[in-house]
Amino acid sequence: MSRTGNASSSSDGVNWKTGFTLNNYLSLWGVSYGNGLYVAVGNKITEDKGAIYTSTTTGDPDLWTDRNVNNTSTLTGVTYGNQKFVAVGESGAILTSSDGVSWTSRNSGTAADLKGVKYLNGKFVSWAVDGTTILTSVDGVSWSVITTSGLICAKCELVNSGVLHSVSYGNGAYVGVGSFNSIYTSSDLVSWTKRYEGTYGSLNGVTYGNGTFIAVGNRGDIFQNIDLPAYTVTYSGNGSTGGTVPTDSNPYTKNATVTVLGNTGSLVKTGNTFAGWNTAANGSGTNYAEGATFSMGAANVTLYAQWTANPTYTVTYNGNGSTGGTVPTDSNSYAQNAAVTVIGNTGSLVKTGSTFAGWNTAANGSGTSYAADATFSMGAANVTLYAQWTADPAYTVTYSGNGSTGGTVPTDSHSYAQNTTVNVLGNTGSLVKTGSTFTGWNTAANGSGTSYAANATFSMGAANVTLYAQWTADPAYTVTYSGNGSTGGTVPTDSHSYAQNAAVTVVGNTGSLVKTGNTFTGWNTAADGTGAPYAANATFDMGAANVTLYAQWTADPTYTVTYSGNGSTGGTVPTDSHSYAQNAAVTVLGNTGSLVKTGNTFMGWNTATNGSGTNYAEGATFSMGAANVTLYAQWTADPTYTVTYSGNGNTGGTVPTDSNSYAQNATVTVVGNTGSLVKTGNSFTGWNTAADGSGTSYAANATFDMGAANVTLYAQWTADPTYTVMYNGNGSTGGTVPTDSHSYAQNAAVTVLGNTGSLVKTGNTFMGWNTAANGTGAPYAANATFDMGAANVTLYAQWTADPTYTVTYSGNGSTGGTVPTDSNSYAQNAAVTVLGNTGSLVKTGNTFMGWNTATDGTGASYAANATFDMGATNVTLYAQWTADPAYTVTYNGNGSTGGTVPTDSNPYAQNATVTVLGNTGSLVKTGNTFTGWNTAADGTGAPYAANATFSMGAANVTLYAQWTANPTYTVTYNGNGSTGGTVPTDSNPYAQNATVTVLGNTGSLEKTGNTFTGWNTAADGTGAPYVANATFSMGAANVTLYAQWTVSPGGGSGDGAGSGGGGSIPTPPENSIVISVNGELSLPAGRMGKVSLGDAITIDIPANAKDKELKLTIKQLTGTQDLLTDEDVLASPIFEILKNFSENFSKPVTLTFKFDPTKLSGNQRAAVFYYDEVQKKWVEVGSVVRGNQITAAVTQFTKFAVMVVGQAASEPKPTIDFSDISAHWAKASINQAVSSGIVTGYQDSTFKPDKTVTRAEFAVMLMNALKTQGAGAALTFTDTAKIGSWAQIAVAQAVQAGIINGYEDGTFRPAGEITRAEMAVIIAGALGKYSEANVTATSFADDKDIPAWAKAAVAYVKQTSIVQGKGDNKFAPEDHATRAEAVTVLLNMLAQKSK
Repeated sequence: MSRTGNASSSSDGVNWKTGFTLNNYLSLWGVSYGNGLYVAVGNKITEDKGAIYTSTTTGDPDLWTDRNVNNTSTLTGVTYGNQKFVAVGESGAILTSSDGVSWTSRNSGTAADLKGVKYLNGKFVSWAVDGTTILTSVDGVSWSVITTSGLICAKCELVNSGVLHSVSYGNGAYVGVGSFNSIYTSSDLVSWTKRYEGTYGSLNGVTYGNGTFIAVGNRGDIFQNIDLPAYTVTYSGNGSTGGTVPTDSNPYTKNATVTVLGNTGSLVKTGNTFAGWNTAANGSGTNYAEGATFSMGAANVTLYAQWTANPTYTVTYNGNGSTGGTVPTDSNSYAQNAAVTVIGNTGSLVKTGSTFAGWNTAANGSGTSYAADATFSMGAANVTLYAQWTADPAYTVTYSGNGSTGGTVPTDSHSYAQNTTVNVLGNTGSLVKTGSTFTGWNTAANGSGTSYAANATFSMGAANVTLYAQWTADPAYTVTYSGNGSTGGTVPTDSHSYAQNAAVTVVGNTGSLVKTGNTFTGWNTAADGTGAPYAANATFDMGAANVTLYAQWTADPTYTVTYSGNGSTGGTVPTDSHSYAQNAAVTVLGNTGSLVKTGNTFMGWNTATNGSGTNYAEGATFSMGAANVTLYAQWTADPTYTVTYSGNGNTGGTVPTDSNSYAQNATVTVVGNTGSLVKTGNSFTGWNTAADGSGTSYAANATFDMGAANVTLYAQWTADPTYTVMYNGNGSTGGTVPTDSHSYAQNAAVTVLGNTGSLVKTGNTFMGWNTAANGTGAPYAANATFDMGAANVTLYAQWTADPTYTVTYSGNGSTGGTVPTDSNSYAQNAAVTVLGNTGSLVKTGNTFMGWNTATDGTGASYAANATFDMGATNVTLYAQWTADPAYTVTYNGNGSTGGTVPTDSNPYAQNATVTVLGNTGSLVKTGNTFTGWNTAADGTGAPYAANATFSMGAANVTLYAQWTANPTYTVTYNGNGSTGGTVPTDSNPYAQNATVTVLGNTGSLEKTGNTFTGWNTAADGTGAPYVANATFSMGAANVTLYAQWTVSPGGGSGDGAGSGGGGSIPTPPENSIVISVNGELSLPAGRMGKVSLGDAITIDIPANAKDKELKLTIKQLTGTQDLLTDEDVLASPIFEILKNFSENFSKPVTLTFKFDPTKLSGNQRAAVFYYDEVQKKWVEVGSVVRGNQITAAVTQFTKFAVMVVGQAASEPKPTIDFSDISAHWAKASINQAVSSGIVTGYQDSTFKPDKTVTRAEFAVMLMNALKTQGAGAALTFTDTAKIGSWAQIAVAQAVQAGIINGYEDGTFRPAGEITRAEMAVIIAGALGKYSEANVTATSFADDKDIPAWAKAAVAYVKQTSIVQGKGDNKFAPEDHATRAEAVTVLLNMLAQKSK
């Protein structure tokens, strides 16, 4: 399928039918096969919607069917798996189908544009083009959205190209590919690792088969997973003394992400701590911690364990105030946790007045104490041990206040030795004791010891001394309390004695003193209150005499009691003339004045009018409060009765309401039926005191006297007449008529019953009821209603005659015979007997299998004489056919190691002729030759050559490839005159063209007076020479390799090439090799040498290659466009090797180049070429490839390079169908530039031809056009960081070639839009065809506007028709170049370059 609606097909994948166009306005993006159906998906351009087409064959375009899916998104991929088709597309579109015909839209959970879908590892996998989202589903219906990590392509974002183009699965891994030939791998679809990223190109598809992943892309690129060199990460213990190094068994490709392992094997190094890894053993490389990541380079990596020496600590001893002797010294260094033995007082430390008591980690003894020879574990810091001292005994003098109530005792801070003199201190702290006077000190608190005055002295004894203050008591006074006329309680007592001026706190009325009719109000120093008053807790200062405090009294108030009639209508209220003190007892009076209230009874008194206060009966008592009291008469209302009316079963209206309250014997007037009470089927006839009418009856307006109870009057009713409804079968032949057991009053609603008894009438259908048997009356359906009249009703069943149906037989594609005929008419549910194949129907290639109600057999199947019940429509029975069996021929490679087996897609009937295919897929088997086919793998069956024929039997046939083993050859080594050692042995058998690797001098062959220099196919060295590890292709004969010998210096003539006319080869001054790695070498005559330029090229010069001093230089060339044609493809840079003499070397010199294997595809190979300066062309040199290195032997120096030889894998160029260039003037140029890989379009299928081009974009286009190789020059622009990674190589190449320069301020300005003048200068510079000094004017009308630095270039590009003017003969130098103009100019440049 193609983007222009083309479909091509092939039965073997090798030979393809020419594609045909389904629809010129149809883009198809994917195709899949499953369940016998091809399904293609894409979009209809003119309708802006998705498209799905299906076909059961690929041979005829007319057999593709448009399934007309209703989806507005372009569908980009389709696959088949798990018995289901799944199609995906833009904006997260997903559709599924089990048959490819009917499609159902599914919720994907994302709006991302989906690039494709495959059935991988037991599930459907779809991916978004931006790589951020992957969707999975087991059934295609429910999808899980995965947010990925690691699918990163900075270049892709900058040029707006997709990140992820295709995904495949195999060997336990998922592989994804995308732009810039990026390759990613993942084990779970979540975390991805980039395994490779190129400079150009785009990988568009990837698959897994035959144990190998294959990815394909633009420019014919084909990647195979074994093509990418892999590197390893090795861990080194770097001097570890224990544990094991981690092992990373992963192979890493260049740029793959490596995650650094931790110290998983618990490496240790005595006296050190593990500190991570480094790329250099001495730590001068790059440091990595566990979990760090780095990108793998182009060489194996060794990570060396890094160790940090553990710290050590010291123990220092401190005399801690010692006054003599020396501290011990511990000269040891201790690691953390090491055992330390404490030293004793080896230096006889002393401290005046103290005794040595050991050591402590704190000077003040608050740390850990250690005695001599004690041990402790060293911590993580140095330790100081301080000498500990115990003071010799001394005594103190302490002063005691001995009951003092103020001041402070003196302090004597001295320590006194026994017998020293002590001076007694005075009362220096102004000690006081309430009520006493200080009189000196005494050694006993009670004064019975020795007394001392201030400044007295005494000799210190052998114990501490305490001196107690001595006190003499001051005079004291009393406070007395008087009741002062109290009539109860007791006066307080104050037992204190108070010194003059002492504070006295007045006591409260603690004895509850009372005085009748009075209240206690405090104390006074005078009985009549004329002295000083005091309340409880008041204070005063004691004078010089005793004090008496007299109780003070205030007379209490009185209150009254008043009575209220509270609404009384007669009698008089009682009167209480007493005055009551608070808390006095009050006796409540009775209703002494015969108070009355109409309609009420007197119930007593209450302190509140409404009775919410306190109730009191006559003679009750209460305590008077602190306010006057009013007592209110309380009354209870006399009883009344009501009359209530009852509907007594009424079904409508409302009962009358009598809201009056009636006293006993009051007259009641009966109310009429004022609420229009009704009762269905009855008439109102009055009221009665009993519901059943057995009480007293009353008519409206009748009267009666109220008794001593409430009265209910019940409505009285007389029943109305009723009617019935009867049902009649009216000729029914089965079932029973419904029964309506209701009695209906006139005008009552009747609901018509249905055919509840399943009435039937043969050949008829029940249609409802009618009031007349002949249907001329009123018709009623089930549940219809009507009003009952004044007579009984009969409803008659109504009947309609039933229809009949036919059975027809169809041959359904029969090619002979006649269909049966059934002339019967069948009523619904009648039994039908199926006829047999009575007319002997036949269908070519098929067998009759019975009948079915559907053409395709999806209906009900019936055999002859089967029966079924007739439905409500006519029936057609279709003949069913089963295809006769067919057999297949399958080809088996039978151990083949390459090529593909032929495919015979024909089905063969028994006895059909089969023509045997040849080896069309170029099957090969290593070491064997194809000899034909056989029906048995071991050749014991029937043999067939290509184009032979046989008759198909009654089973499938497998033809096995037959192989004959090819002859093999040997390689033998010959010492060729050796006098010692043994020749190597190669025991391998080699087939013709097999690669042979030459062995080294493994047996230490030697020849007296000679030096071994390699092998040769001729004993005399005239054959092909080989060094160790060189390779060659085995021919059709055994090979003998002869040791080659060179006469050693001073070793005699020998029989080699060591002597000749003119003297012998100079003797090298020494046997060591001279090595240089900077591309330059000075080599003394006869010496061996090796010179390299990085890892790109290495030159090995054997001893005695030349009899003079050699000066050699290697240069990597830039700006090599003139040395290459459009057909030349470099796999390495071009190197020029120079030496200081013109003649050839006398021995071959070996050149080893590193090359890029990703440049190879298909059957291409790498080869070394030298540049023939005379014929101006490249000439191939015989070379040997080992991995990504290639070696050649030469005798002269010139320019060398590794080039790609052979035909690249072919890939149809993608159809270019940009939506915005169909009418553009540059359409042809755009298509050519895209096909040539100069430029690409955008993901939305546009090219944007009139979009301006930046300087960075033009550099990329230019380098794509020139196909420049190499990394280019190091960029030194001040804004290099602003040049996108996608453009940096191209800019570097252009700078190195001298094509593009920056600005005077040191910038490049990558985002600046390139002008036409700048473009002209760059194009002319790329061709090396102008000089600024040559031209001062152009022929353009706007020459004055063209900068002087651009005039020569503009003149040149106009002269060569590379760039034209823009009208009116104007060049418009400052106009910005568009994408269309840029590609047109670049194509013109290439055309000029090829002239």
